Amino acid sequence: MNRRELITGFALASAEAGAQSQTNSPPVGESLYIPKPQLVDDRRFLHDFMDEFAFVDLVTVTPSLRITHIPVWLDRTAGPYGTIHGHISRQNLQNSTFNGKETGVIVFHGPNGYISPTWYAATGNVVPTWNFAVVHASGKLRPVEGKKELNDLLAKLIAKFERYEGTSYDFTISP
Repeated sequence: MNRRELITGFALASAEAGAQSQTNSPPVGESLYIPKPQLVDDRRFLHDFMDEFAFVDLVTVTPSLRITHIPVWLDRTAGPYGTIHGHISRQNLQNSTFNGKETGVIVFHGPNGYISPTWYAATGNVVPTWNFAVVHASGKLRPVEGKKELNDLLAKLIAKFERYEGTSYDFTISP
């Protein structure tokens, strides 16, 4: 999915949202207020967004509020909503939240921009706004156990972004 298709998709999703019902939607987390007309619950569309904008903010609150910016990859087939994989340094204090009990929020940021009231067809009592595309994903944070599992995770994460760059670098053949 390219960014132009994504922006167009959000515009269409927003325009069609009036016909959506939240009754068939997965539970919406409390980390983000979403007005009903802007709610997008098409899982494939959301997963495409997560793949496209995979440099994220990892937010935790234990032992205090912490935010780490990391690249991630999404395994769409793991779990009912997919599973997000990423890596932080062992020295990062946020590492202590990876115990299977603490909840984290991952914020995927897409395009955004200021919208002037002068752009509206309607006149009169109009105000500026900010249009943006984000996806928040929340769940229990779990560590990767074992050297092989960590190497496999890093290999998949690196391969995803090396494909974007079109390079021949292969982490799996590194010593």
